[in-house]
Order: sequence, then structure tokens, then C-alpha cells
Amino acid sequence: MTLLRNHVLANGVNYLQLDFSLRGLPEDLWLYVPTYIDALRKLGAGDMDYEYIARRIASYTGGINFRTQLRTHSQDPYRPIYGFRVTLKTLDEQLEPALDLLRDLIFAVNPRDTARLRDVVNQSLAQSSSDLVYNGIYTAMLRASAGMTAEAKISQIINGLPQLELLNKVCDRFDEHGANLMTKIETIRDYVANQPLTASFTGSDHGYEVVKKTISEWSQQQQQQSGENFASRFDPIYNLQEGLAGPVQVAYCVQTMPAPHFSHPKSPLLALGAHLLGLGYLFSEIRLKGNAYGAGCSYSGLGKVISLYSYRDPHVSRTLEVFAGLIDYIKDLDWTQTDVDRAIIATIQDDSPVLRPEMATSLALERYLIGQTTEVREERYQRSLNATVADVKQTLLDVFSSGMEHSNICVMSSRAKLEEANDQMEGNTLEISDIM
Repeated sequence: MTLLRNHVLANGVNYLQLDFSLRGLPEDLWLYVPTYIDALRKLGAGDMDYEYIARRIASYTGGINFRTQLRTHSQDPYRPIYGFRVTLKTLDEQLEPALDLLRDLIFAVNPRDTARLRDVVNQSLAQSSSDLVYNGIYTAMLRASAGMTAEAKISQIINGLPQLELLNKVCDRFDEHGANLMTKIETIRDYVANQPLTASFTGSDHGYEVVKKTISEWSQQQQQQSGENFASRFDPIYNLQEGLAGPVQVAYCVQTMPAPHFSHPKSPLLALGAHLLGLGYLFSEIRLKGNAYGAGCSYSGLGKVISLYSYRDPHVSRTLEVFAGLIDYIKDLDWTQTDVDRAIIATIQDDSPVLRPEMATSLALERYLIGQTTEVREERYQRSLNATVADVKQTLLDVFSSGMEHSNICVMSSRAKLEEANDQMEGNTLEISDIM
């Protein structure tokens, strides 16, 4: 057990974030993690029903939240850092009952209320169906990235179309699948409750001592469970071209490819280049000339991927042609050092957010877990400051010249628009499937 203390003025409010390692979670359980999170949010614990738990949450906290974190260590691209993150905010005088509540949820969430679980699954299906369409760019990006890395594959499993398939199956035949769902939730609960715990706290001295004592007691109850690392069995899949047909009249186009890890010397240069491409070539060709609502280039150093994307786009084939013309544009680009300097100012802000208590609590925990020390951040900052137009241009050429040969494309739109795009494209057509 590790507890980090953050000395930021919190005005009587205590902020606590816990991270339980999911690195060895069995592969067959990842699909059920979102349902486990729904259970924590919407079901009871032990002998207490949801109504009683909800009253305790409202009485003792300013909110409890749960989410998964999937990334790699900042200095080792082959070291996955998978975590289950719990966040809690509470007043000083409510801290002890809030921690008792948190203990009940983590160690004793109870999915055996059949009627309530059925309602929760139906709610989740409605939410998932809406989110996958409304956030079409996220759906397409998850799908395109899933073949690139183990982290992206897991993200697709817990946030993408596999969730919709699971929820449809369970809702259609709950009497058949409900008992298995309950068992999966309990198995994940028992696994999480016995995993290594890292915590970050911002608040009063008294609050710190209470938290320290409490999570020390929790750790003494744990029986460590090991498992096989998901990433050790992952094989990448490249050159997919998919069309996801759904009830949407615009298009969300994504082309994703492998990219250097955060620890690579050229990673800061690639971050600058991605920023400039998003504001320049992609914005001009797709947003201004193509009338899409937006476009950009997204680079994840810890995720080891880079993506070109458009959203709420009236075009498909035209946008994919813009993506394909990127290398020719890079070869002839005419950026100045002033352009690069502006990109440095814009991107460096991501590493220096305003440190309010909640942000300080989260940031300290994240940097500790991924090994992003002050020295690592300063070295990266210096590489950015030393960047020249020639450096950024060569980095982009290297990454995209290699990446285009190992890229995946995913477009989400209506079937009619996807079929129209296939008629316009020669050879490399999209494999279309209906998602709902």
C-alpha cells in the first residue's frame, strides 16, 4: 500500500483517489468490468439495498466515481499500467463514515438483487446505444485502434461495440444470462478488493491520518491475487478498412497507426507535429473545404498510436483521400519557426494544468503510477524547446511513412453513405457491418 500526500489548500474538503491494479485481470473478465462499475454505482452492498447506499452517498460525500485507466509506463513501452480508479470527495467531519461507505462498496457490492440488476442492465443498454451513436468519433476511433495495442484492444472491449453486444444479449434473455452476470461481477469485486492499492490524498492533517489508518487496515485484509498479463498475448492486426453502419446521417472517419512511445526521443516532436497538422492541413482540407464540423490529429504517447480523424463530416471518400495525401503535404510544408514555437506554447500547457485540489490529487497519483518524474518531464520539455521545423518535419515523415503501411481505417455513418463511398473508391473499399 502506498499513500501520497499532496500539500494543496483544500478549505476543509478532503479529496481521495485510489488505484487498484488490474494488470493481471483474467481476459474473460474485461468484458464485464463496465457492468461491475454500474453495480458499484447503482446496486447495494452486503445486506444494504441500493436505496440505503444512495442515502449514505448523498449524506457523507460530494460524490464517488469509478473508472478504468489503461496506459503504459512512461519509460517502458512494454510495461502496462492498468488500474481501477476510485475517487471520493468529502468534508472533514464526514470522512470516517465516507470511508466506511467506500469499504462496503469495494469489498461487498452485492449484485444479487435480480430485479434491480435487470433495471440497471436495461438502463445501461439505453445509455450505450445512445453514446455509441452520439459519440461516433469515439466509437470509430476505438474500433480503428483496437488492432494496434493491447491497451487499445481492452479499451474497445470495455467502451466500444462489444459492450452493446453483451447488453443486448443479457437484456433479451436476462433469465438465461442474469446469474452468470452476477457471478462475473462478484469475481471482479473479489479480484479488485485484493489487488495492490495506491492512494493519493489532499486535505487536512486529521483527514490524512484517518485515511492512512483506514487503508492500512484494508491492505491487511487483502489476499493478493496474481494473473496473466493481457498484453503478453496480444498480436497486432493491421490494414483493416471497416464501415460501421448506424442511424447517423454524417460520417466519422478515422485512420489510426502505430506511433513512437512516450519515452522515445522524438515523441515531443511528434506531439508538436500532430498539433500543427490538426490546425493546418486537416483543418483546412476537411473543415474549411470539406464542410466537416471538425478534424484533427490525435497522438497518444502512452497509448503508442496516432490517429487522423474527422467528425460530423458530409464526406467519406474525399476525407480518406485527404488522409492519404498527408505525406505529400508534409514533404512540401512551409512552416516557420514561429509556427513551431506557438505549438510548443500550446502543447506544453497539457503538462502544467491549474492545480486545484482535485486535479492535484489525480495528477500526483497518475505521475507516480506511470513513473513521470520531474526529471522525465524536464527532459521532455527541453526536447520540445529545442525543436526546429526540420526536426518536426522529419519526425512526421518517418512516423507517417511507416505508419500508413500498418494503419487501420474505420468510418461510422449510414449504410447508404458508406455504400456510396465504396462506389467512389477504387480497390480499397470498406467492409460494412450494421452496429444496430
